[in-house]
This record gives sequence, structure tokens and C-alpha cells, in this order.
Amino acid sequence: MTSNETARLREALASLDAVDNENPGDRFSGANHDQALFGDQA
Repeated sequence: MTSNETARLREALASLDAVDNENPGDRFSGANHDQALFGDQA
């Protein structure tokens, strides 16, 4: 990976890290999400 690519990756990750958590404390897990969408077949 070039230094330019590394810098762009770090900038992208910093942008993602800066996004606020829309619902801190939400206990709806990925497993809960799959259960809601797919039922017992998940």
C-alpha cells in the first residue's frame, strides 16, 4: 500500500469514527435484527 493510499484510508476511517452513534445504549443486537427479519430460520 502506498503512503497516499494509507493516508486516504486513515482519513476515511477518521470520518467514520467521527459519525455520532444515533442510539447509544441500544440493546438491539445483530442477532435480534436477523431474528426480526428472518424469524427462526436465521
